[in-house]
Amino acid sequence: MVEKFLGEVKGIFNTITLIELGTSVVAVLLGLILFTNETMSHVVVAVIACLLILVIGMTSIFAYFRRENIDLYNFNLIFGIIEIILAILEVVLYKFLPVVLGISLLVIGVQKITYALILKKFHESSWLITLVTGLFIMIIGIIGMFAKGDGVVTAIGIVILGLGLINATNVILLRKRSNAFLD
Repeated sequence: MVEKFLGEVKGIFNTITLIELGTSVVAVLLGLILFTNETMSHVVVAVIACLLILVIGMTSIFAYFRRENIDLYNFNLIFGIIEIILAILEVVLYKFLPVVLGISLLVIGVQKITYALILKKFHESSWLITLVTGLFIMIIGIIGMFAKGDGVVTAIGIVILGLGLINATNVILLRKRSNAFLD
């Protein structure tokens, strides 16, 4: 019985982290495209950012409903709903894209910090890496909020690229550490 439960928890955790890793790879690719193509329309950039944050929000909601007693994802429903609302606002308020994207990254950073605090509660040593990741994502969000003028698309590309790299690193490290307590 316990083995079956642990197997389900491990399967859910693996699914969620693989989705997050995939989202991170897409973010890196989108960030590179935006970084190298500053003439791209702000509407196109808004749609791309919207889709990225929408996927992150849907992943959060998926993680919440599939959490099976994994405390790490207890607040994901709230984060997912906020991320989806912000994704929609990114398209509707595309003229304010840096600000809305920055707010989205602040929410994602807070989500990572929440993960870190939960991991710390369970004496998981990777909590510090997750905390630093959350803080770094928040800093990138704040910097991105002040992007102005012709360099907005480039700045947003750098922000999304940074988000993808940081999140991918965090997921890889968390998966490595999780092998110790899920196996």
